[in-house]
Amino acid sequence: AQPVRAQLKNSPIGTFLLAANPSKTDSLETGLILPNSATKTVTVFGENRQVQIENGILVDFFAPLAVHIYKLN
Repeated sequence: AQPVRAQLKNSPIGTFLLAANPSKTDSLETGLILPNSATKTVTVFGENRQVQIENGILVDFFAPLAVHIYKLN
């Protein structure tokens, strides 16, 4: 399986982490490292849910070709 790809983006309304599963067939649960993160939860933009951050790692599930946008601040 290919790893989830992620990129940070800054905008006037906050900092976002964009993450995508490039696989057309594999679902993945993956951990994304957020160094120096004091935040304990992040909002998943457009999905009406939040994800916990534990020890600087955000763990989430990605269906094939899924994209998640996390609002970090």
